[in-house]
Amino acid sequence: MGLDMYLSEKHWHRVCDEDKLKALREILDVDALHVGEMLVTTEVEHIYWRKVNAVHGWFVDNIQNGNDNCDQYPVAVEDLQKLKEVCVQVIDDPEMAEELLPARSGCFFGDDSYDEHYLNDLHHTIANINRLMDHVALQRLTDPDYVPRLIYQSSW
Repeated sequence: MGLDMYLSEKHWHRVCDEDKLKALREILDVDALHVGEMLVTTEVEHIYWRKVNAVHGWFVDNIQNGNDNCDQYPVAVEDLQKLKEVCVQVIDDPEMAEELLPARSGCFFGDDSYDEHYLNDLHHTIANINRLMDHVALQRLTDPDYVPRLIYQSSW
């Protein structure tokens, strides 16, 4: 048990291609699928955190309107940029950690110290946000209408 945190991207697709539909019929072992009627949802996990309670607290305060309830919440790319900037500020000046990105206590939330592990978690967060931003940029190169549908969810 413990605080698990996920940032995922969801896609919804209507299957309008006969070849894709044939493949789905085989995978799902269903004969009655027809072009245009099958809506497929895919989810890609981009970032996973374990007991990074300060980052979770940031999501609760900035994305979830203070509701810490394990529901799914949409996250804009701009929100992730803000989180990254806060992480960078704290790494540059760890004395600001308690003010800018305070650790949160909670049942199974992990350590609330401002130590090496705390800073490593922020480095991990920055690296993964950078990787996600690269993914978004690449998707936009291939599809100018691409809009990432990012979702944050926690559980414990």
